[in-house]
Amino acid sequence: MNRTAKRISKRPKRAQDLISAISDNLEKNLTGLEFFKGVLDENSDRLYIDDRGDNLVIRGTLAWYKVPLSHLLDSFSNPFLSEGIGFPEVEIHPLHKWLRRNYGEACIQPTQFHSEIPGTDSIGILALSLLNDSQLFCEKSQESFRRECISLYGFGPSPILDLLIRYIADFGGELNPIKGEILVNGTDGFRWVIGGLNDPDVRSFSISSYVRSGPIRLHTIDTFHSMSACKDLDYQISILARSPKVFITGDDYDLTRSSEIVESVAEVHAPLQRAIDDGSAYCARWID
Repeated sequence: MNRTAKRISKRPKRAQDLISAISDNLEKNLTGLEFFKGVLDENSDRLYIDDRGDNLVIRGTLAWYKVPLSHLLDSFSNPFLSEGIGFPEVEIHPLHKWLRRNYGEACIQPTQFHSEIPGTDSIGILALSLLNDSQLFCEKSQESFRRECISLYGFGPSPILDLLIRYIADFGGELNPIKGEILVNGTDGFRWVIGGLNDPDVRSFSISSYVRSGPIRLHTIDTFHSMSACKDLDYQISILARSPKVFITGDDYDLTRSSEIVESVAEVHAPLQRAIDDGSAYCARWID
């Protein structure tokens, strides 16, 4: 038998292999469905379907959550017609009440291993993640979830405050919820203050600094108008911890390009002003 004949003779086996692979996948999804059912049964007081049958409702330790069922059901009815990849957006409501509007909407990020497990397992894992939302809040990959929780509660006393203090400390910041400030130790004796956390007129954050026991100086009243990463708290804490040195050395994509902030810092930091004047500072190219 020549090679062409051999290839043709194996067509039935290849077809059977495809059917077996699809069948195995369906069996895994059925197993995952049993896992999800077990999660529902074991947490029936905190995990249930709402009265209209539209949402999976979850009561976490930080907030209430709604997961739209239509997205989940559509993905199983015909995955080829499903829009996008990953979990649906999750509604976030404060523990004390449901919000008709202005609730948070977060994209929970699946972990890498989710691509290797059946979809029904992923639903169960999503439900368990939201039941254990304190752990979810602290995962660095869950920026969308964390940002929406902060938007919902702010930086004052709330169910997320203790977690927020610890999370900010991990980046090198010190949150003062009473003053609505985050203190960050920078280079060259600088002490940075990220403020405006409790000020409704500040759209993002303010940035100030003082050196040792010297007077405080405001560099921008609102990063919304001076930085592209104006609401990225992780970035701002991390980059201020390397400032003002980073204005000279570079290795940054945003803060060092803010002429408002750089020029204000240069007025109180002579080494930066000299480096700008002689053109050796990384930030000099963005200064008029």
